Amino acid sequence: MLDVAAADVTAVQPRAVGDFVKNSGHKPGEQTKYFTLYSSFMAAFFPGKFAFDCLLAVGFIAVYAVGFYLDLKSKRHLGILRFFLIFGLMTIVVFVPIVSIVGDGDADLAKHLFLIPVSLNIAALIFVSDIMNHTLWNTEIREVDRGE
Repeated sequence: MLDVAAADVTAVQPRAVGDFVKNSGHKPGEQTKYFTLYSSFMAAFFPGKFAFDCLLAVGFIAVYAVGFYLDLKSKRHLGILRFFLIFGLMTIVVFVPIVSIVGDGDADLAKHLFLIPVSLNIAALIFVSDIMNHTLWNTEIREVDRGE
């Protein structure tokens, strides 16, 4: 059951529900295709296994635990807060499928799993932002050279 839930992890837009009202002239259940390139890409290449989701969560937590330790040692607060943000997002990824299956079974599973792709996308944006800003493991505030 957890692998069935993991197959729907990347679906931000539930397939069972249409996007248009009855009087709009569209077919029942029809959905828009705008802004779905990223979701389609993730659905095609993201493995639909719960074990992969758990490993991904452990990987994110491990990467940010290094920054947590370094910032705890240097008495900086940004890396500590960021670690707990990532930790919270990854607990959503791991525990929401379990709670959804125990609570409701596979009824409306895609609806219950909506927070998982949102959490993964937020964590990925934070990770890419930290890589591009060189702040993944070093949150020391630097002066920006303005060329003056």
